[in-house]
Amino acid sequence: PDYAIATDGTVTIDGNEGNYNIMWDGETLTLKDATIEGAHTFESDFFLKKAAAIYRDGDLTIQLEGKESTVHNPGIQTEREDADIYGIRITGNLTIQGSGTLKVTSASKYIDGNNYGIYANNVINSSMVEAIGGPAKGNDYASCGIFGDVTVNGGTVKATGSKVENDGSNSYGIFGNVNVNQDSELTAIGGEAIAFDDFYTSGSSYGISGTVIVNDSSIVVATGDKADRQSYGISGSTTVNGGEVTATGNTAGVYAEGSGQVTVGNGLAVYVGDSKDDAAV
Repeated sequence: PDYAIATDGTVTIDGNEGNYNIMWDGETLTLKDATIEGAHTFESDFFLKKAAAIYRDGDLTIQLEGKESTVHNPGIQTEREDADIYGIRITGNLTIQGSGTLKVTSASKYIDGNNYGIYANNVINSSMVEAIGGPAKGNDYASCGIFGDVTVNGGTVKATGSKVENDGSNSYGIFGNVNVNQDSELTAIGGEAIAFDDFYTSGSSYGISGTVIVNDSSIVVATGDKADRQSYGISGSTTVNGGEVTATGNTAGVYAEGSGQVTVGNGLAVYVGDSKDDAAV
């Protein structure tokens, strides 16, 4: 394996088996109280650049050790200022496991382009993970905490999208299908989608945009923020086989368009209203 030290954002290849923050064995990336900050440009053309703090073409497993590791992409400078920014970008499936916690953030400054905390085909988590997509500007761009399907098995996930303010721009806590199992906890928060002046109409805010399945005694909280268009806690078919789901949005808590459904298992209650205490059952 290769070992590295990363305690102040800079990664140096001078670790060893007894002293490391990062270990790489060709398949698994082990983070042990690591602090990683940077922007690797993996795709570029005249109109748009793409950069990630951690990038992998294919699948990746992240093994967490220690207390907390952090990954941050501060953004990049471009001639046209258009860039897609990722904290972690994986072209395949991302598995996060282990006893530590992981916080992933993308550029905190406004950029012309999309801004993602984590982007992967599938994110499978059994640890404690927080992902924040930074604010985005520019027409039809998005801020997204996690982009991709998310499966949580005995872990905790918090995904947050930040403010967007241009035509057609949306903010998502999670954009993808969600499956929460084994007494896990998942929180997804969409950011504010309000245009910066009256000439524009910004987009929508979603806690989760995708189907949601909740099993066992898991807890899901999904929240949409203020928006020029729609604000949904959950936008997609929702199945609750156990546990508790709280979905809040200015337009609707749960919106299942077309043939979508909301399915609740036997013996479970549904509350509709401003709060559980004064809601109708």
